[in-house]
Amino acid sequence: PRDVMSTEDGEEKGGDAFEPVHIRSIQTHYIDRDMVAQGEIAAFAIRTRKGRKFKVDKGMYLVHPSMKPRTIHMAKVFIKILHHQTTIRKGYSPHFHCGPTAISVRFISMEKADKSGNSIGEPCEFIRTGSNAIVTVRFLKGVYLFPGDQILMREGDAKGSGWIKEVYHEKNTSMIR
Repeated sequence: PRDVMSTEDGEEKGGDAFEPVHIRSIQTHYIDRDMVAQGEIAAFAIRTRKGRKFKVDKGMYLVHPSMKPRTIHMAKVFIKILHHQTTIRKGYSPHFHCGPTAISVRFISMEKADKSGNSIGEPCEFIRTGSNAIVTVRFLKGVYLFPGDQILMREGDAKGSGWIKEVYHEKNTSMIR
């Protein structure tokens, strides 16, 4: 048995809510294993240390405590709008997919960007199909992501793609205003 951590973020827990768990067993292709390497597909039998029920959701990560994991609540994202029926303004709430994580976000601010993801320095009121922008987004709950992670945006027929440029661990950052 080894000790690891998994993410379960919730407002009631506050801050960076990582729940300590105990791995009872590991299996790959129905064969018991003592350990697995990064990138291998495996099944983990886990239980919480506190003995209470633990809900595992899609997008959660098992992370060793030595990594000092922290959830993020806001990020600056470069995004290219592939298709959208109308204009996108501040306050827009699409769904982001990033690896196994799928979460709703809210657009806080937007600024124009060139095709390589560099800011032009001009804020923009709206973005449309074919536009490039650097958007500050707030995640509706904390997630475990890193700068450089690829994202896909969707809402109905609307589509966009891009990557995370910066992450913010604090919920109440001065830039939210």
